[in-house]
Amino acid sequence: MGNQDKAFMRNLIVVMGGLVALAVIVFVTAQQLAGPAKMDIKDTEMNIARAGTSVTANDKVRVAAKVVVAKKTAAQLGGTCMGCHATGVAGAPKVGDAAAWAPRAKLGVAALVKSVIKGKGAMPPKGATTLTEAEITIVVKDMLTRSAK
Repeated sequence: MGNQDKAFMRNLIVVMGGLVALAVIVFVTAQQLAGPAKMDIKDTEMNIARAGTSVTANDKVRVAAKVVVAKKTAAQLGGTCMGCHATGVAGAPKVGDAAAWAPRAKLGVAALVKSVIKGKGAMPPKGATTLTEAEITIVVKDMLTRSAK
């Protein structure tokens, strides 16, 4: 090896050693400043708790009493629906137009929900949403209520 190569290797080792020493100093200093991790026993128990529990037939009543279901409003559920039914796009009956909704109201909620699920005219099945049948029923009832005379 030439003198230049030896000098390069020596300088490289010195620089790398200095960087490692600096990293160790920064790590030790950070550990000293942060102190030990303080985690409450409740936090630990929550972190290791089971995500769910099994329910047997005997537990159904007790569990049903404890479950709180977040109910969504028709406005939250029907946002996609209002894209067409607010303006009458593609022949959709406008919400609030009693004359347009009267013949549909005579069919009944169940028939309208079935129509929404299957799709009708320019409306794709479920109005291109992922709503459940129960949620669609909420929206249909709301539209009928707001469109009644």
